[in-house]
Amino acid sequence: TTGFSFIDVLLSSIDYEHADKELFDEVYRQSLYELNFENISLMLKVKYSIDCEEDIIHKNYTLIEKHLDSPFASYVLKNISEYLSVILDKSENRIEDDEGSAISVLNNEELDFNLKEQYIKVLATSINDIIEISDSALWKAMLGRGIIEFSVNNFVNYFKVYTIDEELMLNCNIKCIKNFKNL
Repeated sequence: TTGFSFIDVLLSSIDYEHADKELFDEVYRQSLYELNFENISLMLKVKYSIDCEEDIIHKNYTLIEKHLDSPFASYVLKNISEYLSVILDKSENRIEDDEGSAISVLNNEELDFNLKEQYIKVLATSINDIIEISDSALWKAMLGRGIIEFSVNNFVNYFKVYTIDEELMLNCNIKCIKNFKNL
């Protein structure tokens, strides 16, 4: 594999069934493959023993975070923007990462603001505490998507930054109507 490293080659596709397993393991350890969805799925299946396609599509980063000490996780973190772009493209407009993983993505300083906004647009996971998201500029989009849990603390923390705005009022009205219907 030093030959692959030396000539700066990344494999775009790997036929695991027919691959030499020793060579595959070295390609994995040295991150000598492109971060495309096919290879991301392959690494999750082979190295993490993930067999649920729905989880691979919708909870991808959560799966990776469970193995942060692995070569795959290191590779993803070093190339987080490229990785997230691939995942957003294949997510079928729905990301269901665990709350902690979603917070990690949204607080990752290596990620461009626009990429974080794209992630928010497809995120289905609720965030319980708005101040867990370090960039308050993301709060409006999150509130607009309805992924911030409605609570007094979240209301007050949002209000401290933005005062009363359309997003806050709309969110309050929606929550009040839902609570009234549940009486």
